[in-house]
Amino acid sequence: MKKYIVFEGITGSGKSEMLSLTSKWLKEKRHDVFTMEEPSERIREILGTYGIDDRIDTLLFVADRLIQQKSLKKISANTVVLAERCFLSTIAYQRSILMGNLFDLHDFYLQVHDLDMVLASDSFIFPDIVIILDVPVDVGLNRKSGNHEKWESVELLEEVRMKFKQMTIDKKYPFNIYFLDASSSEKEVFSQVQKIIEKEL
Repeated sequence: MKKYIVFEGITGSGKSEMLSLTSKWLKEKRHDVFTMEEPSERIREILGTYGIDDRIDTLLFVADRLIQQKSLKKISANTVVLAERCFLSTIAYQRSILMGNLFDLHDFYLQVHDLDMVLASDSFIFPDIVIILDVPVDVGLNRKSGNHEKWESVELLEEVRMKFKQMTIDKKYPFNIYFLDASSSEKEVFSQVQKIIEKEL
């Protein structure tokens, strides 16, 4: 693929909106665009239907991501891929949820957090750009309509938000991460997104 661009952030940060605006903008500039969302719709249906344990949630997210990785490998070289979320969400969310859980999966997941297993894989496709859209938790929750999911509590989202911010400080990922203040107007945020993508493309 030409570029693999991911929008990350907590609930209500504007990921879907920025992906939609970016897709339209790039198509107007005559780029071939493929969009994807993690988790996929199939996994969302499972998570929303059954009272599944948090540890099983994590396994479902990982399995879903591996399936989507296969899709990425089939995309043509001229296509720009725009995605809502990637493996960084699993690191930020599931590690926070499972922290303190004595189940063996907890120890396994700390290894994934350190990227020992992921970075060692020659077959894993990393993004070229990750744009983390940052908003205060109360702003994000107020933006969301409908019922809040179990992983959308104030306490959890505060921790997840800090983990996303830390990712930009650690600089241990093999791709560029941009951290944007997304609490301003949609027009202002999209303008920043355009500048980043124009530079990277």
